[in-house]
Amino acid sequence: MTVTVKDRQSLLDVAIMVLGSATGVFALAERNGLSITDRLTEGQVLEYDLGDIVDERTAKLVQARGVCPATDILANDEQLLYSRTMSVLKNADPLSALVRPGEITNLGTQYESGVNAVVEEVQAPEDDILSSAMNDAINAAGNNEEPPQESGQAVTEIFSSEFNDIFA
Repeated sequence: MTVTVKDRQSLLDVAIMVLGSATGVFALAERNGLSITDRLTEGQVLEYDLGDIVDERTAKLVQARGVCPATDILANDEQLLYSRTMSVLKNADPLSALVRPGEITNLGTQYESGVNAVVEEVQAPEDDILSSAMNDAINAAGNNEEPPQESGQAVTEIFSSEFNDIFA
């Protein structure tokens, strides 16, 4: 069997799409004489065998829902993202990412006056609407039902494991 690589797909993306699991990347790489880190090109044709399929249920689900993972990033896009991130970090307060307003009011070390960090209790909202909507969507996905219309959420299980299937 063959699969044609789409724009920005990595070997891992193709393995998930046709073999149902990221672990299928090794069989796919070996069968096509590739390294698992090789960059693929759009239109490249890869071969696989039905025996290579790791999780048939997930592979069928991905195909049925039309999921087409494409996570590869071009080198110039990666460099641009890196440079923009660094420019933001140069101007940022180094502790701003570590201290959340309203949660940590005082920072210190064990060597300064014995104060490590004082954490205020954060009150949880009485009615967490987002969690409720997300739980409804997850339950619907687990039962292969459409998510509730009012939730606005769409939950898709791409990875599957025997542990999750038994204990979830």
